[in-house]
Parts: sequence; structure tokens; C-alpha cells
Amino acid sequence: MGRLTGFMTEDGFFRIVMAETKGLSNYLREIHHFSYPVMNAMSRIITGAVLLSSTLKGKDVLGVYLNCSGPLGGARVESNATGQLKAFALQPQAGVDEVGSSYVMSIGQLIGQGTLTVSKIMEGGRTPFTGTVQVEGDRLAIGFSRYLMDSEQVHSAVMISNFLGSDGTTQASAGMLIQALPGASEDDLVLMEKEIASFPAFSEIVQEVDGGDQAVRMLFARYKPICVFERSLELQCSCSRDKVVRVLKTLSADDLGDARQPGGLFHVNCDYCRTEYIVRPEDLSQ
Repeated sequence: MGRLTGFMTEDGFFRIVMAETKGLSNYLREIHHFSYPVMNAMSRIITGAVLLSSTLKGKDVLGVYLNCSGPLGGARVESNATGQLKAFALQPQAGVDEVGSSYVMSIGQLIGQGTLTVSKIMEGGRTPFTGTVQVEGDRLAIGFSRYLMDSEQVHSAVMISNFLGSDGTTQASAGMLIQALPGASEDDLVLMEKEIASFPAFSEIVQEVDGGDQAVRMLFARYKPICVFERSLELQCSCSRDKVVRVLKTLSADDLGDARQPGGLFHVNCDYCRTEYIVRPEDLSQ
């Protein structure tokens, strides 16, 4: 469904990560029936989350939680160190869903103002490391960059772009993360900033290059990037019927009464994968 590829420059001063997320975006659309504007936003949000997950190891887990004032309401993405990801939008059909219309809600309008919270639970840890930054809907990449600087004190540049076809499917979706490593001097940072400023628009790069490996080697040729890891990306939810039953058992009698459907059954849909679980009253007494 996707691929995450990591590089290190030959001098050892920078790491470069490329995320290719076209397949993830389209599969999410099939599951959640995203409107055109929501698909446009969600493909970028999951790309940013995937880039941040590139430093995870073992059983580390990362969550990206967007809360916003716009019609989208927010988004939730969770990812782990093996490339498994799950995501949903609070309002999956928000915005104008008429691709041929003269007006389709922009990402900025869909999201508005909001906060981007990143939470990491490291393997063996119980308390998550959490950072929150303000974000504007049409500047998601800047929000991810600001998080890395403010919360992790790492000089970083994040670029994210996607291209949707007239039918609402994602034709191209990718992101790039460039980070300074210990040992990089101020002069090294200035030179890298100039290098990035000389690039063509990332939206053009995403549509024209054949894969992330080609993009990195072409753009950073003078740095002689070395591939240090490659990770497949896939949508994988961790929900199960047993987990649903355990959650229902924690509810009060009043809450259970509100959740009970005609016939006494409980119908629970997973927000992430939309799987429906049907639980009988007697299941809660076992």
C-alpha cells in the first residue's frame, strides 16, 4: 500500500526520509467513503504521521491527533515501527463533494485553525511523550516541522503534497522529511537550507518522479545519500471482539442501556476500520 524509505547523507550530517502513501490514501477512502475535500486533507495528514513514525523502533507507537475548528472536526492517526497504520476523520463526508463543481472546499477551509498533538509511547513505557502545536489547515507540513523543532528540538524540514484525480482517487501522494543529525554545524544547516530552497515545487516532484528513491537521489545528488532502511506501509487495525466486550463491561448500567439496540444486542463499529461487532447481553456476564 505504501513505502517508507530512509537515507543518510554520506557526510553523516542529515537523514532524509521519503514516504509514498498513494495506496494507503485510496484504501482509506474505500473504507471511510471520504468526500473529495476530506480525501485531500487526510492523504496529507497520514503522510505527515508516517514521516514522524520513521524513528520508531520495536513496539513503539505514535499517535497524531488533529483537532480543528473547520468542518472536518479533526482526524486521528496511529502508526507503529513495523509500518502498520490506522486512521479516521471525525467528519468523513465534510465539505462540498462535487468534483465537477466550480467550488470545492479547500484544505484551509476544511480544517480552519486547530492543534496538532503528537504522542509517542515507547516500548516498555507507560507514560506517553506528548507535544502539541498550533496549526493552520493549509499549512500542515509547517505544523509537523514546528512539532519536531518545539517538542524534539530537531532542525527539520517537512514537505507534503498529493494530487487527486477528477474521480476523487489519489493519483500521487508523498512526503519528505529532512533532519539535521548531531555533528551538523550552522554552516551545514545553511547550505542544506539553500539546497532545499533551490528545489522545484514539491507538488511537481511528487507527480513527476518514479518513486521516492529516485526523488531523493536526484534532489540530494551532491550529498550522495545512502539508503539505510526501507519499510512497507499497510493499514492494519488492532480492534477485536474481545476488546469491544471488555470496553462494554466497563460501562455503567445507564450507559449500557443507551447503547443497547432493539432485541437487546449491542452494535459497535470500530472508528478506524469500520468493522461491526455484535455483542449479546449474555456475553457481558461471562
